[in-house]
Amino acid sequence: MTDNANPQARSKSNAPSEADGATESAGEGGDEAAGRAADSTAAPLTDSELFDVLKNERRRAALSLLFASEDARVSVSSVSEQVAARENDTTVDSLEEQQRKRVYVSLYQCHLPKMDGLGIVEFDRETGTIALGPNATVLSGYVDGEANAGRAWYRYYAAVAVAGAVGVLANRVAGQILAAELLTGGVLLAVAACAVAHWYRER
Repeated sequence: MTDNANPQARSKSNAPSEADGATESAGEGGDEAAGRAADSTAAPLTDSELFDVLKNERRRAALSLLFASEDARVSVSSVSEQVAARENDTTVDSLEEQQRKRVYVSLYQCHLPKMDGLGIVEFDRETGTIALGPNATVLSGYVDGEANAGRAWYRYYAAVAVAGAVGVLANRVAGQILAAELLTGGVLLAVAACAVAHWYRER
């Protein structure tokens, strides 16, 4: 009797294994559904996250282009070209390949994944497209018109050069009140400050 019962017992012992498989599959499906739900209802941005996104000029420019676009999804290539043209104070058709590539790689590898994780954009790596995410509206007022505003950094450098030249001329007229080394050091320091600000904005 005991031996005859064993096959049934073994058969029954296999049932939980199949049920476990079904439960596991259901669990995986539930995880995927939960992930999609989380994507569509991203957690609100903290002040720190908001400022961190806005401090970068390239991110602001990309967002502004998305807000201005009439299409729901935009290609990363198109956005990177327009951002590159703006940064180099030229047109898309006049861009050099290296200028395009530098911005594209920066957006694709760094800025877009970061904003995707915060629910600001929806970045699809397979199709190479992006769209505004659920948290994008929070930033609309901060980046409005950013893509068209431009920041021609050569103007800042030119202003420093002009100020330095005027300073040298005024110093000579006044009878060399300040040492030439002091004036030169001041101009170099101003140029260095502009260079650091330029790098920080576009990194």
